[in-house]
Amino acid sequence: MMSIGSAPPAAEAADYYGKDNYYVDDDPERVEGEWYGAGAKSLGLTGKVDLKQFEDALAGRLPNGIMLGKKQDGEMVHHPGEDLTFSMPKSAALLATIGGDTRIIEGYKRSVKQTLIYIEKNYVETRIKQKGQMRREKTGSMVAALFQHDTSRNLDPQPHIH
Repeated sequence: MMSIGSAPPAAEAADYYGKDNYYVDDDPERVEGEWYGAGAKSLGLTGKVDLKQFEDALAGRLPNGIMLGKKQDGEMVHHPGEDLTFSMPKSAALLATIGGDTRIIEGYKRSVKQTLIYIEKNYVETRIKQKGQMRREKTGSMVAALFQHDTSRNLDPQPHIH
C-alpha cells in the first residue's frame, strides 16, 4: 500500500527519516537512506544519503548552488516535497521479519523502485509561470531519498519505505 502526505519541514525530516525504531528506543538506530531518481543523479546525489544534503534538498538548497522556491514577503519559501510511504502487506511483513525470509524484503524493495520509475516517468511535474499564466509540465526527473523502517507506530513488524 502507498500513502501520500506532505514531507515534514526540512530540519525535522532528516532526523525523522534517518532513524528506525524511533517509537521504541530513546536512542534509535540510524537508517541509511539511498538517493533515487534522475533528478538526484543529475545533481550528483547518488548512493547513501548524507543527511545534511538531504535536509538541504528538502529546504530547496541544491548542491549546484541553485535555491528553489518563491519569494513571499521578502523571504524564499520552498515546499519540501511529498512523502510517499510504501507499506508491506501484514502477511508478507510477518513472513519476512518473523519468518526471516529476506527474499520477501528484497522483492518488496524492487517493487517500490519499479513503482517510483513509473511515478517519475508519468507524474512528476513542475509549474512554470510565463506571461502571467501558470502551466504544469512533466519533467521525468525526480529527486528522492529512500529510507526503510521496520516497525509501525503500534510497534508491529511493519517494513515500510519513505
